Amino acid sequence: MLRSIFLLTLVGGGCSSTTAPSPVSDDGSPPVEADVAATADDVVVTDDVPAANDIATPPTVARATCEVPVGGDVPLLVTTAVEAQPGYDELLEALDVTALPETIDLSGLSTITRSIVAYMLEIDLDALPDTMPRDEIAAIEPMGRAVLLADGDLVLLRRGLHRFYQCARAFPLRLEDFKSAIYDYSDISPYEVQSMPKNDIRRIREDKAAHVYVAETLIGDAVRETEILLANHRKDGALDFLVYDSDGDLVDRSEFVTAVGTDISGASPYACIACHFEPGTFRINVLFPDL
Repeated sequence: MLRSIFLLTLVGGGCSSTTAPSPVSDDGSPPVEADVAATADDVVVTDDVPAANDIATPPTVARATCEVPVGGDVPLLVTTAVEAQPGYDELLEALDVTALPETIDLSGLSTITRSIVAYMLEIDLDALPDTMPRDEIAAIEPMGRAVLLADGDLVLLRRGLHRFYQCARAFPLRLEDFKSAIYDYSDISPYEVQSMPKNDIRRIREDKAAHVYVAETLIGDAVRETEILLANHRKDGALDFLVYDSDGDLVDRSEFVTAVGTDISGASPYACIACHFEPGTFRINVLFPDL
């Protein structure tokens, strides 16, 4: 029942699709570490010793910052995404943290709200206490002030999550930079599925050892968007969700098709969370939800 109500709230949104079994086997290869510039296999041994100023350095990867949201070309409408409501930064700026109680009561939060609070603070859901010191929450930048502003209101939590998620995770702004800095999935053999939320073919690549799952939504031979799911990359054990558009730019939204066939946009990561949660507990850890 919880999942039904939640998905109706999102007007049919979601980031996943019904998948076939992966043809990629888990061969036990070691996990891929993020942000490793080179491995031993990348080192070329020569007799020449380069001068210090000739030694190449890894290229700088541009990452999301909190000054300006990453946005996206797909319109995000208030009618289908509360995250599109204007004025959030002004609300946050007006918040006087010192006027709040020194101890924040989290005991009365609903299951959904409690999960989103834990996700924003990157605290394992089972470890989220019923009370937390106000200053401890505020110190978790940039999400802490957003949690304090919301005061348990799910709409404000969603708006805060959307505003700061990409910069809090410091995701690469370009897909090519994701490949160079975090994980290059180009050589993984894909398989294709018919996606219900996208109403198009999706090309799936998986590396279970590296905990990386990539879904490319196709229009003909062109990639409309690339959605990446990272498991085991967070302190709280939850999933991370990245979306890159057709130009390879990081965005904070994604396109879906409703049950009646109309196109809508949903805010990432919340629209993705809407599918990838565990019924009953609302833990954000389901790799392949049953839609």
